[in-house]
Parts: sequence; structure tokens; C-alpha cells
Amino acid sequence: MKPNLKIQRARLDERVKLFLQLLGELINARRLELKMSQAMVAEMAGLSRTAVYNIEHGLVDERSTTLMRVAWALKMSHAGVVATLEHLMLPPEHRPQKRGLKTL
Repeated sequence: MKPNLKIQRARLDERVKLFLQLLGELINARRLELKMSQAMVAEMAGLSRTAVYNIEHGLVDERSTTLMRVAWALKMSHAGVVATLEHLMLPPEHRPQKRGLKTL
């Protein structure tokens, strides 16, 4: 692999890691807002509690369908999750005015 491609790949890997971390934080915040346990979310989403824990802690790169099952169990829309994560991935100085996470 050429050096420039290695650098680009490393940057992409960093963004993926950040994405998974932010997704986990978003899922965790919403779960706590709804006063649900990881076990409750897992049951509603058809997953194990360990799977929900791993998602919340950014430990796994789950399939998008699995992540959406968790989001739907938490009454979050696909568009809302994506919009929130896109907003959080931007550097603070480039973020548009946020509308709040409760509209998910």
C-alpha cells in the first residue's frame, strides 16, 4: 500500500472508531433517558445484554440492521440517528446550530 493510502486509511479508521464511540454514547444516553436497562433494550431488539453493552461502549462494529433494531427499541428513527451522528462528527466550529437530541 502506498504511504498516502496508508495515511488515508488510518484517518478513515480513526473516523470509524469515533463514529462507533459516538453511536454508543447516543444509544446509552437515550436508554438512560427512557429509564431502560440494557436487558430491556436487548429483549426488545432481540439481542443479548452483552451485545447492547458492546454497542454502547463502541467495542464492536455491528451490522447496520442490528444497530437499527436497538435504535427502534429506543424509539429513535434511522434519520434521527444518522443526522445526530453526522452533526457530532463535525468539528465544533463547523457544526450547524443543533436542535437537540430529544427530537429523535
